[in-house]
Amino acid sequence: MSAMRVGTFLALTSAASATQLSHLPAIHRLRGGLSSEQLTQGLAGLTIASGAFAYISPKKDMEMYGSTAALTDDVVAYDRYLGACQILLGAVIQAGAGGDVGRACSVGFTGGAISLLLATPGFEKLGGPKEPLVAWIVALTALGKLLREGKIDTDLGYKISLAAYVLTGAQFWLAPDSAIEMYKVKATVGKLGKACFKQSGAIILTIAAYLYGLSTKGHDYGLALCSGLGAISTIKLAMTDADECGIDQTGLYIWTAVLAAVGYYSYQNSL
Repeated sequence: MSAMRVGTFLALTSAASATQLSHLPAIHRLRGGLSSEQLTQGLAGLTIASGAFAYISPKKDMEMYGSTAALTDDVVAYDRYLGACQILLGAVIQAGAGGDVGRACSVGFTGGAISLLLATPGFEKLGGPKEPLVAWIVALTALGKLLREGKIDTDLGYKISLAAYVLTGAQFWLAPDSAIEMYKVKATVGKLGKACFKQSGAIILTIAAYLYGLSTKGHDYGLALCSGLGAISTIKLAMTDADECGIDQTGLYIWTAVLAAVGYYSYQNSL
């Protein structure tokens, strides 16, 4: 069942990419040294591949970052959720590549519901009530459908998206203990599990940054904001959490450099 869900999510991202990248205006395809299409495909491809790998094999994912710690339920659950959030980020970026804010928000709602559905088996092992999770899945699914069918307008859908991503992402990233307590997680969440949970919040915030940029100045500006915030969150993880979690900083610094480069070239393309 998990493989089928991941496949469904990856199919969603592929459809978004095929539809939107082919409609990029020519003026946005080559500025600043790398084209908008190259940057979009590159960033989306990397995040989706990384997210799928983390979800399918959290043990090998942790090993790639140098962790030798035993894989506890909290690490598996939150690393898989982090992976699902990365896939969601790639899907939203691809959906917005043609400049359609409504489509990006709709994919974000539907993809957000699928992310939580993918994470449900892991979350169940951590204890806590299921009702909030079910409520989020139902609400996000409904919002995606309503926006896709035009029953709520793009401006309202965008505002709901931005509020949900900012509030949720900020809490998970900057105040993870309050979120863990709010959702009444019964299992002990260790440093490594909490680091994965925090980073999922950072990814959610980068989606908010992308949607804001897309809405205000277009896809390239959204990509620049998204990548810039991603670079900041990754280097923060490397400098503040990596050592105490037993994670090798090298991979995190590479990710930081890649995200900073995408952010720079995307900003150049937005001018």
